[in-house]
Amino acid sequence: MEWTLKNRRKALIAVLWPPFLVAGAFTGLLFAFVDPWVLMDEVGVESATRLAGYTLAFLYFWLAGIVAAFFAIYILCTPEPGGGRNRSGEPHP
Repeated sequence: MEWTLKNRRKALIAVLWPPFLVAGAFTGLLFAFVDPWVLMDEVGVESATRLAGYTLAFLYFWLAGIVAAFFAIYILCTPEPGGGRNRSGEPHP
């Protein structure tokens, strides 16, 4: 596959968009049960707002998803050991 600008944009969107959706769902799920002020009080942050708690949680979940997606793409794009050839030296079908 030749990496043209159009293909790179599609790949970037494919990596960033699903973690964005999952981060939104996880943030909603987390804060359906936990108040951000309670979490920040436990950590010792006194001057933050609820919105800051929502934002930090969303960004954390999104970053974790992006790292996982990039790692999956890296594994898919890494050639197999031996150059993708079988024991007799012929390419895999």
